[in-house]
Amino acid sequence: MRILPLLPAAAIVFLAVQPSQATIISVDALGGGDYLTIQEGIDAASEGDTVLVAPATYAETVALRGLNIALLSEEGASATRIDPGRLTATSGEDSTTVIDGFTIANGPSQDGSCVFLDESGPSIRNCVIEGGGASRGAGAYCEGKPRPTFQNVVIRDCSGASGVGAYLLDSYAVFQDCEIRDCARGAFGGAVRADGGGPTFERVIMEGMTTLGAYPDRGEVIFLGDSNARFVDVFIHPASDDFRHSSVVECCGGIVEFDGVTLYTDDDPSHGTPGFVARDGASLSIVSATIVNDDPCVWYEAGTTGTIERSVLVRVGGGRAVECLTPGPSAEIFHSCLVDTGCGDAHDNIYTDPLFCGLLTADFTLHDDSPCLPAGNPWGVLMGHYGAGGCGTGVGESGEVGHGFALLPAVPNPASGPVELRYAAADAGSMVAVTIHDVRGSVVRRLSGAATEATGSVRWDLCNALGHRVAPGVYFVRASCGLATTHRTLVVLRRPRLAD
Repeated sequence: MRILPLLPAAAIVFLAVQPSQATIISVDALGGGDYLTIQEGIDAASEGDTVLVAPATYAETVALRGLNIALLSEEGASATRIDPGRLTATSGEDSTTVIDGFTIANGPSQDGSCVFLDESGPSIRNCVIEGGGASRGAGAYCEGKPRPTFQNVVIRDCSGASGVGAYLLDSYAVFQDCEIRDCARGAFGGAVRADGGGPTFERVIMEGMTTLGAYPDRGEVIFLGDSNARFVDVFIHPASDDFRHSSVVECCGGIVEFDGVTLYTDDDPSHGTPGFVARDGASLSIVSATIVNDDPCVWYEAGTTGTIERSVLVRVGGGRAVECLTPGPSAEIFHSCLVDTGCGDAHDNIYTDPLFCGLLTADFTLHDDSPCLPAGNPWGVLMGHYGAGGCGTGVGESGEVGHGFALLPAVPNPASGPVELRYAAADAGSMVAVTIHDVRGSVVRRLSGAATEATGSVRWDLCNALGHRVAPGVYFVRASCGLATTHRTLVVLRRPRLAD
């Protein structure tokens, strides 16, 4: 009999804890893999394994069962669907659990219709989440302190009451390079609702949210309740509808930061909606923002705090771009471009037209002579979410005489009284047609004149064709001479009050 040498106890322990080699488990609904369903593949997996899924449609609920595995599709979300289906992670999964390349669609009518994460933090990448319907989190529901990440994920075409795209409860979820679009909500947060926690959104588009009836909703796109949320480089554009909402983004308590944001609405002013609203003691800081809205761009209620810095705020329907209610909050506005403000703590700002390259076409890049560029203001800062758009001087044209004609800067601009609309033509005596348009392109007034000695001007009394003074706001001046047409923007201020 052969006698084996005794091994040291440490060596025996070392051998016992050696991990098993990771395995690739294949899933193919057509029978070409180890298993027919995704759940069967997961049930057969161990820590560190990869479940590789062939392109097909899988109608099932997928539960990760606390395993830190990689669940990957072979050919991406367009070819691999879990539909109708749902993904759940409720057993402490961490960032080493990866779900990559699936469309998860049309889940059951319960919280987290398509994706339900409770006290887990997996990484979800390159996925599409669509068609969910639920009271909370029709697209995704995340609860608890673990930090799930969503990277390059599209959430779309979901419907529900609150947090339709994503409902976050005491969550620290991270969304990077994602889109949340075309969701319909009945109450709070068409794209996102976060209650508590501290989620992060980086490079996220939230667009096309609509309303399920005339609900008295708050936070048309985003609703934050005592959440310390942070948003970096985000774009917010709700769909136009026939209802007036209390806010596009509502912050109720918490410390909220927006660093680089575009918020753009195109509702009719008769049912416009405030852009950002801070209430219930919230601290709302907005930096490097471009906000174009028919109602106040930012609204601070009593007892709130915050700052607005290096931002461009345009209220196209006229009136104050920022409102601060009394007893006033401690909100500071500085190094920003806005037409008017109701906040007393505003200083070192410019009150003029920012000179967007194309307001009507939602091109919010800046003209080369914009006062919002570092060279155009005393502080040498860039205001807004965009830099120069390379569109030259004036709106859509360079200030030089092109095709024998140019529209020169209006004097004054902004204007609260009559304004001179000046132009230059290569040929003295050329006839010039001038039209004034509102922000929706409707003609407000038609004027005409002649260029004498190569220059000329027409006077506009800020009245429409019926002789009524126009509302404060942004207007477009278009001038034509022969085959040449050019245009500029003009800001009309409120009529100055007469002294008592």
